[in-house]
Amino acid sequence: MNVDFLEKLNLSKDDYLYIEKSLGREPNELELWLFSAMYSEHCGYRHSKEYLKKLPRKNAVFYDENAGGIRIGEHAVLFKMESHNHPSAIEPFNGAATGVGGIIRDVLAMNARPIFLVDSLKFGKLDDNKTKYIFEGVIDGISSYGNCIGVPTLAGECDFDLAYTDNPLVNVMAAGIVKYDEVKFSAAKPDRCIVLLGSATMKDGIGGASFASKDLDQDDADNKISVQIAEPLMEKKLIEATLEILSSNLADACQDCGAAGILSSTSEMAAKGNCGIELHLDRVHVAQEYMLPYEIMLSETQERMMFCVLEENIELIKRISDKYEIPFTVIGRTLEQKVYRLYWHDNVVAELPPKLLSDAPFVPVKRDSAKKIKIEPAKTSANLSREKIISLVCNPSFASKEYIYSQYDYTVGARTAIAPLDKGIGAVYLHEENCYLGVATESKPHQVNLDPYSGAINTVFDAAGKLFAAGFRPLGITNCLNFANPNQSDVISQFDSVIQGMKKALCELGIGVVSGNVSFYNQTENYYVYPTPVVSMIGVCDADGGFISNKFTPNSELVLIGNISEHNFGGLYFNELYQTDETNFELEFLCRDAIRELYREKLISGCVRVTKGGVFGAVFKGLREFGFQASEALSEAGWFSEMQGRYVVSVSNLSAVCGYLDTLNLPYSTLGKVFGMDINLGDICVPYAELYDLYKNAIAKILST
Repeated sequence: MNVDFLEKLNLSKDDYLYIEKSLGREPNELELWLFSAMYSEHCGYRHSKEYLKKLPRKNAVFYDENAGGIRIGEHAVLFKMESHNHPSAIEPFNGAATGVGGIIRDVLAMNARPIFLVDSLKFGKLDDNKTKYIFEGVIDGISSYGNCIGVPTLAGECDFDLAYTDNPLVNVMAAGIVKYDEVKFSAAKPDRCIVLLGSATMKDGIGGASFASKDLDQDDADNKISVQIAEPLMEKKLIEATLEILSSNLADACQDCGAAGILSSTSEMAAKGNCGIELHLDRVHVAQEYMLPYEIMLSETQERMMFCVLEENIELIKRISDKYEIPFTVIGRTLEQKVYRLYWHDNVVAELPPKLLSDAPFVPVKRDSAKKIKIEPAKTSANLSREKIISLVCNPSFASKEYIYSQYDYTVGARTAIAPLDKGIGAVYLHEENCYLGVATESKPHQVNLDPYSGAINTVFDAAGKLFAAGFRPLGITNCLNFANPNQSDVISQFDSVIQGMKKALCELGIGVVSGNVSFYNQTENYYVYPTPVVSMIGVCDADGGFISNKFTPNSELVLIGNISEHNFGGLYFNELYQTDETNFELEFLCRDAIRELYREKLISGCVRVTKGGVFGAVFKGLREFGFQASEALSEAGWFSEMQGRYVVSVSNLSAVCGYLDTLNLPYSTLGKVFGMDINLGDICVPYAELYDLYKNAIAKILST
């Protein structure tokens, strides 16, 4: 046992002993390279797999495949979210771009045409020069890749906090659609050929899975080679070629070459198919003149797909690859014998059980006892001020994200029904089933940091609330769970509490998790990120009924329904002095049902979920060109705290709406009228146009200084 070599590979002594015992012999050097990738946190989910089993799967289909989904009529909508955090910290453009490419291929591998992307981004304070560099590189990477492949980026979120200074979070979700009975799977069958289609294998991304499974050291020169290089035009061709191959039933199984490249794709295909695979590494088409076997196996060169096909279909697949001008090679075969065997110029260089590779052992970590933080109202002044309002609308976490979305082609594909800036959610039209598909992305890291259980519940319900407000019925979620080092007892305790909170919220909603990703080790010497579970929730509404606007109409009355308490639970207005309350499930569902009925009866013209910026934030984002005259003298906490379970609706028949809410015993409060061109909150009067200009240009202004 070479301890230094094991440390280089990020394998522990216990890992080595487990491997040696399972094999009944000492592993050779190449085999240790293979285990180093497959036993990484990124591939093996070593600290999280047992916790993830607790999450509900209601409504989920194909959740044990590349991308799970939900069934809508005769179709499956497949979606998944993943992270590319470490690569984006080192090489922002390629790190973010390859994150988009990788998640697209997870959906593509199941024969689903990608129809939209969503992102969740976290950065350090935007006035920091390093953060500016990372921010602009990430946005450029996402926009360049998505625009080139013709998949719209519909919606998302973006926040800025000191905790993400060295370690940004770049989480990307992709969704695709396919006929339910035409979904393809990743389990290989014996006596088939293994075909590699796509870019020539290079030395980029070697060790990427292991790199993402340890604390980030930005000064380590080896990290540069762990970041993959993006080639979006090849991805576009690969999308069309893959869909043609799979739709023509020319392949039995398909897998993306993502983390750990050829190694993970082929070993997982063998393990799922309960069969074996032999690969001839010298047949792999490579870009460099000479690559070592471990480099070929662990390279994470992008834009590559692996297929398991009958020999009689090889010539037909070659014709497709030639048509799209994509490199193509037969690199091996599947076997009845359950063995994973590698050849190098006809010499066997590795021979392992596939399931030993693909099923990394769970690593238990002792947890701290559950911590419950007592909630006490923060002390705030009773006086509002013009300066504080301006400070809120200029806060980049609240301000318009037009600077970001203006770089995305969010209309490509002719499906987009809701543009990114219109509702806080995105939506596409599914002409295949004559319905609208909505997506809402949410995270509440400050609340989760204070109380992981309640914060996770609130995260899920805020995503659901955004869909409720737009008239969508939630169907399922994907998630990306971003945390610091899982070997720390407090971190794994946070993780467990988040899982329990998500489970509770999803069970209350009657939906489940269809897919997801865990990203640990998000920390550097100076910072470690807040526990940041990100939820992307899919919902549906009938095309005939349409969805609810979040634009308030002139001369309408605004009504706050739900939690009308003025207790302060913190938020952006209070200089990010976050606290957390607990979701009142009964109140949430009362609000949901009331909104649906009021919209059906045409008694409301607009609806906004209260989140960032509190009630004021919801009012401001719904005004769109017009002013507001407050009729209620609310306190700071009343206007700006970010409590759960609240919606602002615009109504033309106030008495009818109030009468209906009274019959439900649903708390509500009249706020004022959409009127004129100024925002009037008691003694404070600010022209709407002035505030909107600050709100719209805040991010661009900070970047230019």
